Amino acid sequence: ATVPANFVIASHDGTTARLTVCVAGVYTEKISSAVAYSAGAYVEIRRLAGTNTYQLWYAGAQVGADQTIADATVISNTLAGMFQTYAGNTLAAFSCVPS
Repeated sequence: ATVPANFVIASHDGTTARLTVCVAGVYTEKISSAVAYSAGAYVEIRRLAGTNTYQLWYAGAQVGADQTIADATVISNTLAGMFQTYAGNTLAAFSCVPS
């Protein structure tokens, strides 16, 4: 939890929505798609129940194609939370909902 090295992260930088996987500290972009910013929109990662299929959602719509992420160090994770590397960012909400 204090030194994350294996995870999936979703982000939107004001222009582009991204789904990125990090394995052993190495980041690989799975989805990178231009999507217009929408105030109050949610960035979501959805993992289809019982599968290793991940989806990126922004503002209630799927962005990009389904992605298979099968790295054992990622799919067996049990922690979820907010992650940021810039102290100037603000996060208004976070939720984790089982599928």
